[in-house]
Amino acid sequence: FEHERVHHAKRFSPVLRQLVAGGRALAHDVYATSLDIAARARRAMDAVFDDVDVLITAAAPGEAPLGHASTG
Repeated sequence: FEHERVHHAKRFSPVLRQLVAGGRALAHDVYATSLDIAARARRAMDAVFDDVDVLITAAAPGEAPLGHASTG
């Protein structure tokens, strides 16, 4: 992805440019802690499925926005 960021960033959408900039600004220790939290959450989710075969949840927190500017 670094090649695309360096050579083609002007072709990124404003939203993607903002996301990439935010990620690059994240301190390494914060990123490492986040990875650890995510790994622990994935392990904890394994226990959720010990007694059930499926978990049904809403696909999105609300209705999709109008238009095609976002995937919703």
